Amino acid sequence: MKKSARDQSPAAGTGTSNAGRMLLPAALLAVFAAQALWHARNASPTYDEPGHLAASYLLAETDHQDYDVGHPPFLRTLFSVPLRFLDPGFPAGRGRPEVPKSVPLALRPSPTLYTYAAEFLYASSAAPDQMIFLARCVTVCLGVLLGIWVYLWSSDMHGRAGGVFSLALFALCPNLIAHGSLVTTDLGGVAFAVGFLYYFTLLLKKPGAWRAAAAGAVLGLALLCKHTNLYLAPFAVAVLPFFGTGAGFKARVKEWARLSAVLAFTSWMVVCAGYGFREVFTPHVLQEEDWSDLGAGPAIRAVYSRTPLPDSFLRGVAFGVHHNGRGHGAFFMGRYGGTGWPAYFPVAFLAKSPLAVLIFSAVWVWVLLRTKNRLSPSEIVAALAGLLLMANAMNAKINIGVRHVLLCYPLLYVLLGRLAALPWAGSRGGRAAGAALLCAMAYETFSVAPHYLAFFNRAAGGPAGGARLLSDSNIDWGQDLKHLARFMEKEGNPELLLSYFGTAVPMAYGLRYQELPAVWTYPSSPRVNSAEPGRELCAVSVTNLQGTYFSGHSLYKWLWEKEPLARIGWSIHVYDVTDDLESQKKFLEIYAGRGDREKAFRQAERVRRLEKKLKLS
Repeated sequence: MKKSARDQSPAAGTGTSNAGRMLLPAALLAVFAAQALWHARNASPTYDEPGHLAASYLLAETDHQDYDVGHPPFLRTLFSVPLRFLDPGFPAGRGRPEVPKSVPLALRPSPTLYTYAAEFLYASSAAPDQMIFLARCVTVCLGVLLGIWVYLWSSDMHGRAGGVFSLALFALCPNLIAHGSLVTTDLGGVAFAVGFLYYFTLLLKKPGAWRAAAAGAVLGLALLCKHTNLYLAPFAVAVLPFFGTGAGFKARVKEWARLSAVLAFTSWMVVCAGYGFREVFTPHVLQEEDWSDLGAGPAIRAVYSRTPLPDSFLRGVAFGVHHNGRGHGAFFMGRYGGTGWPAYFPVAFLAKSPLAVLIFSAVWVWVLLRTKNRLSPSEIVAALAGLLLMANAMNAKINIGVRHVLLCYPLLYVLLGRLAALPWAGSRGGRAAGAALLCAMAYETFSVAPHYLAFFNRAAGGPAGGARLLSDSNIDWGQDLKHLARFMEKEGNPELLLSYFGTAVPMAYGLRYQELPAVWTYPSSPRVNSAEPGRELCAVSVTNLQGTYFSGHSLYKWLWEKEPLARIGWSIHVYDVTDDLESQKKFLEIYAGRGDREKAFRQAERVRRLEKKLKLS
């Protein structure tokens, strides 16, 4: 009798106790959690985190969805749990913000929300670092849950050895560590998507109403985490009949209809419950004039008006469609655009994946092509789900980060578990090769720690080379203010010019600086540097250096071409401009061009004195 992959695994048949067998998986989960907590403790709030944190607290205190319907409420409800213990209250003198009366404005985070978020984080009664860190711990816990599902799913497919191998790849993945320690919806959405796909494959192996209900419940939670998980629903319904167990066409159709109905009803109930069953059947609030503002076609309008789902959920989906149709500014390998590039996500995935993962993937493809072993139904589901996500992303107009295809990583790691179940994987050479590649992956990941967000593999030039390839959350999401403050203290706190990309408040971290133009500045720094400082440094975030969101894209081009004095976490470049006449003249042009008279006068005097100093020397 032919043994299954589970029986062929090295651990099969041993007398090891369950506790002993779980020791290695538990250790790997601890490795992931320790790195995620390290990043959570050291990173300043990234661009989206203050908004998520403020919206989470507003949701908990007011139960009102319309502060930002762009994200479903489940993860924000979880983020609000530690905030309730801290009881930060509303910012002094502000109270709670008004919900926009115009519904289209409520479809997206407006500048009002970002302003309120900064005040909530830095002007509430609770300490900013404490609020951010405890909310990030929620995401770390979700990351551990994701790791458990990766292990269980891979073990179910490939045996314990495959599960441990997949979990090792997961625990050393810099992208999952980075996004598994932030107050955003990316990692949580991935976790419940993987959870659903795992339970869905269990349903395929042994169809039954209870298994369909369990899969549907997790699908509902996945939809309550991220609107982009919607594709999983039609995907599951389409895949289900191909792996049915019914004998004959009619039996399979009957089984498909029954299981699909249970799956759909359960997920629908969970989604509606997540919104408190509000505005499910009542007329939805978007009117004809709202749709014209959104530029939506008749098909989308018809679906919206006739779908029995919570209105806030539907408007969130409408915003996603609208945002993608409108596009988003982006930087890709020296090019700028707002409608996306088909190659963006494949390149981002390759550049930001550890080289060991790419080698393992190549071996997996080679094994698949050279052997007659077919993919199991579970492997087909994992592969198709990842390929569909990547194909959809390649057609998207929003190209701002590999985080939008983050789900591809755990799906890939589950598939790679097959390598550990191969006969030659247990040989001395196979074990040595696998261990060597895992050690190389660990070294590559640890070499950037705790700056996991900025990870690029060696073939892409590492984080320094990655700045020439991609922008925004791929490398610079505003995460290094704390490290910049430490660097400035180490340098003796010289005078500073700063252009920061982010929504955190640099002054809250002890930075005193003269403000340079940036994408978002609130509150503004009133400081004007002296006309003849003993030493003056200039710090510019990489996204601003690239000019990703500036018209013309060349505001800091001359600095971009200079070698920096230091790279802070690879997301902020620091230059010594004390005696740099070219840079001082450029600063004068920038301030004068923007009508900032006070800083322009300072720069004019700075240039005059520096020219005199250089002539005398």
